[in-house]
Amino acid sequence: MKRGRSRAEWSDLPKELLETIAGHLQTKTDVCRFRSVCKSWRLSVPPFKNPFFFPLCLPFFEPINRHQAFLSLTQSTLYYLNQPSLSPSSSSSRGWLVKIREGRDDLQNHLINPLSPLKICPFPDPFPKTLNLSNFRVFEVAKCYGLQFPNGSFGCFKVAFSPNPRPSLMIVTSGLLWHLQLSGHDNRWVLIDDMISPLSYDDVVLYRGKFFAVDDYGRAVLIDPSSLGLTEIVPRMIAREGQKKRLVKSKGELLLVDRYPDKKWDKSGDIKVEFRVFKLEIEQKRWVEVKSLDDRILFLGHDCSFTLPARCFGGGCKGNCIVFADPVFMVFSLNDGKLSPMDQHPEYISIFYPPST
Repeated sequence: MKRGRSRAEWSDLPKELLETIAGHLQTKTDVCRFRSVCKSWRLSVPPFKNPFFFPLCLPFFEPINRHQAFLSLTQSTLYYLNQPSLSPSSSSSRGWLVKIREGRDDLQNHLINPLSPLKICPFPDPFPKTLNLSNFRVFEVAKCYGLQFPNGSFGCFKVAFSPNPRPSLMIVTSGLLWHLQLSGHDNRWVLIDDMISPLSYDDVVLYRGKFFAVDDYGRAVLIDPSSLGLTEIVPRMIAREGQKKRLVKSKGELLLVDRYPDKKWDKSGDIKVEFRVFKLEIEQKRWVEVKSLDDRILFLGHDCSFTLPARCFGGGCKGNCIVFADPVFMVFSLNDGKLSPMDQHPEYISIFYPPST
């Protein structure tokens, strides 16, 4: 008896099934890799089409750019790349981060510092001029947004972008919340009226399809992008603890990172900096302190913050720590509260550089 094929050929999958699968692909990377499997898959799904072409030109905003004609909304994509080990006997592999600011075409794309909006120029010596993405595992970690002046500089803004139901953005500048609708005829900046937290907002993110903002007392509010209605989620903390708060999405949860840049010096003469991390319990309307991030590394960036498992990077990287730049790259351990420059941790430096091979 002749034995049949033990597995189906991927190229034989019906077009209707391929279209259903492709309908769940949300990123350009996923669509490109899907279309690269074989000719029939490539013909069944069109190339990824970005609904927005960045940078977007924004209308004049008096409180921000008094002497500038316009601002540009930039979008950068943060990628995680992993090159599988070439040795069959080795189960370890090394990954690293790459951030690309998107332009109108591929020639206008730029390599960006993963923790800031600054362009990397020239390329570091070990960084390859080209990458064949078919040799790597690639996934998108986050989208990062910034406001850029005509001279190319970036201001101290926190930016959150909502593509649905109508594209809009919310920014924090000088402690105030501003909203801009990007569709329709009346494209103008609107100040979110909130007398409880005047001039004290620190950060804003898009979370579960709505804008979440936090002030420097830990008070958290939700703003509906459609109605601009403001709802208090967490009241102010009893005391004003840290001086700089950041919101971070991690594994579907919303974290609050509270930084304490105390005017205290340790024995080595360096300024002492500490962090505390809290998790939002939205039903209980409270922040609950998180004592451990387990195996995850929390990256605090100027334009976006995120977490990834330490095992993604290999090379001895350990979790339960915070990596940030101020202005040099630093590592803060939540295990013992120790702060140290990244040059003392070569295993973390490799997160931002590809292997020499």
